[in-house]
Amino acid sequence: MPSKFDWKKYEAELIKCLEKSIQGVMTEFSDEHFYGAAFHSFYREHGDRINLPCLAVNTEEEIDDECETQWSSPDWYWDDLEYESELLSGQHERLNEFARSVDDGHWEQIHTQWMDALVRVAKQVTARLKKQKQATNDFGFFLFDEESDEVDDLLRRCMTPAKFKRLFPQRLEAVERKQAEEKLPASEKLAIYAADLSEENCLKLLAQGKKAIPVLIKVLDAKKGWLAARLLGLLGVRDEEAIDALRKCATSTVKSSRIGHASYSLALLGDIDYLLEMAKKAATRKIAIAAIKRLYSDFLTHESAVPVPLDYRPLERLLEIDACRKPAQSYPRTEYSFDHALESRDIVASDVDEAIRGTTSKYKMIREHAVRCLGNRSLGKAFSEKAMQAIVDRFEDRAVSVRHLAAMYIRYWRKSAINHVAAIRKVSREDPDPDVRDTARRTLQELGAK
Repeated sequence: MPSKFDWKKYEAELIKCLEKSIQGVMTEFSDEHFYGAAFHSFYREHGDRINLPCLAVNTEEEIDDECETQWSSPDWYWDDLEYESELLSGQHERLNEFARSVDDGHWEQIHTQWMDALVRVAKQVTARLKKQKQATNDFGFFLFDEESDEVDDLLRRCMTPAKFKRLFPQRLEAVERKQAEEKLPASEKLAIYAADLSEENCLKLLAQGKKAIPVLIKVLDAKKGWLAARLLGLLGVRDEEAIDALRKCATSTVKSSRIGHASYSLALLGDIDYLLEMAKKAATRKIAIAAIKRLYSDFLTHESAVPVPLDYRPLERLLEIDACRKPAQSYPRTEYSFDHALESRDIVASDVDEAIRGTTSKYKMIREHAVRCLGNRSLGKAFSEKAMQAIVDRFEDRAVSVRHLAAMYIRYWRKSAINHVAAIRKVSREDPDPDVRDTARRTLQELGAK
């Protein structure tokens, strides 16, 4: 591994490659007016590889009538120009080796230095190419790293403040608004986020944890009250005031989407006893059942939400209520009854034991759900045998649907399932249901078993 990296040589070669590639297009289309070149489609794997981004170029002649693609470099006419030289490729590979040579902290430091280098390169390329006769007065080389949380700040660093204001007034407004917000007291910032529940502000509220609860409660009755109800659940903080507010929403007689989101948030926050009481009443049964069911799906989850461990106990308690096991005449059975399968969800290592327990439940739908959950190869080798054995044990299940799922989901473990070929073959020959036998045969084919 290299002990250090020569940034000057790297930047010089990158500038040379970019200038050559862009000038080539300018020469070929000498009668057009080039206003920008840009790096876009950045890709990196934290702690591992950093890829060189795509190079795009565009002219005023190629801007659509509504100017929607003017600053969307993936939509430019030349969106992926070749520019890497053999020397640059070798230097960049050494950069990756150097970045990975110590630990994640070192990788982050090198990644920051790489981004700083790209800013210097962007300024140099702009200074060199804006002298070309094909370049407009405001020609620039831009960095559009849309995967970054600091995309606007990175773009600003490529040019003077005056040029940024001239070319990107809306982005400047957003940056200035963000800076102004950062100076406000925490309570005022939270109120601003809650008043405008955009995707960005929702993420900010989730990042605040318990502090966000009071402002979200205040906007439950607003136009986006359903979103506030959802966020209270995704926060994962069991706060009594939040619980009380969500209960009122969940049992409201005024028809609103807030009811479903509030009920699901109660489920996420573990307010199962209250939901079970709702399930005993005809007026609120439908919504309570739907809320508890969603605990076993990926519906309405979010990457910023607090994870919900797999736990079949709430569902088992619900199914002990007679009215919740039988379809009611007043609703279509697919709307809330349990005569159809639960939606599936991804599970993690800590959920495996509960999923295995679920395969032995007296309730068919839980056994079905558990088998699907355990057919997840991403759980890894450490859990492969436990998961597969639990699936194979369902080959003898009394329910056809469970046997069918077991014969199907064992195949998703691919090569690891080879040790269970004999059991699968037995199902393919002896199961009393022809569909189960057929599924087992297809599994054998996919596993390459003879």
